[in-house]
Amino acid sequence: MSKSVWPTAKIQLCWWHLRKAIRERLAKSKLSTTPYKPARANHEFPFIDISFAPAGTADTGEFEGGVLLEPDEIHPEDETVPSLSICIPNLSQLRSSRNLEPNDVDSVDDEINTNRNALTIKIKIPKKGLEERSADIHSRVFCPTHLRETVIALIEHHFCAHPLIPGYSHPSAVGIRQWAVKQMYTFCKENNLREVWAYLWENWYRRGRWELWARAVAPMEVPRLKMTMIMESHWRRIKVDYLYHFSKPRIDLLAWILVTKLAPSY
Repeated sequence: MSKSVWPTAKIQLCWWHLRKAIRERLAKSKLSTTPYKPARANHEFPFIDISFAPAGTADTGEFEGGVLLEPDEIHPEDETVPSLSICIPNLSQLRSSRNLEPNDVDSVDDEINTNRNALTIKIKIPKKGLEERSADIHSRVFCPTHLRETVIALIEHHFCAHPLIPGYSHPSAVGIRQWAVKQMYTFCKENNLREVWAYLWENWYRRGRWELWARAVAPMEVPRLKMTMIMESHWRRIKVDYLYHFSKPRIDLLAWILVTKLAPSY
């Protein structure tokens, strides 16, 4: 709604609230997180491994912001489950391929009729692999305590990076996002933080979410504010100095106070 009113303005989330939300999620022990689409992430950034994904079931109700900003559509390229295809040739193919004699065809027909439903496919999974995977899931935590502040520090670096600020990042908005995604992905993969990466990508780093908090989205000017403290202080002065007698003032009274009382003080 704000972007529709001020389409050219840079509107970003408060760093204090962003850090608070991420810290609270990293401190939780629940492994299930936001549904992760590894194929989409790999399509945008080829260095992202599709197999590096949470092993457990996703939590469709977890999403920073309360509601999904775009419909959750399932595309064919997101299906990464391997499939098995079996092709059984018909009798005419058997005749042409094997050059059967006419007398042999009757015996083949009898064999097919008697064993029409006798086809059985068995896929054996080693028990050791299942036990190891189950033990790994039960022994894992969402984010170890000693890695949480490192994740927060990386996000703050990505938050502050801007094309007009020379230093440790790429001199373009697109390059900064690629640098930030690769840095966070590499850190999560080196520490086997599958669930953390899925949460960070789907809620903060994918297209449509990165624009909500990163400074680099506005490449021609650097936003000066990181938090909403100035705005909160402004509204606090209005409430304490002018509206202390009115808990829910009418809109015309509020407009009159802002114009005649607050504006002249500036």
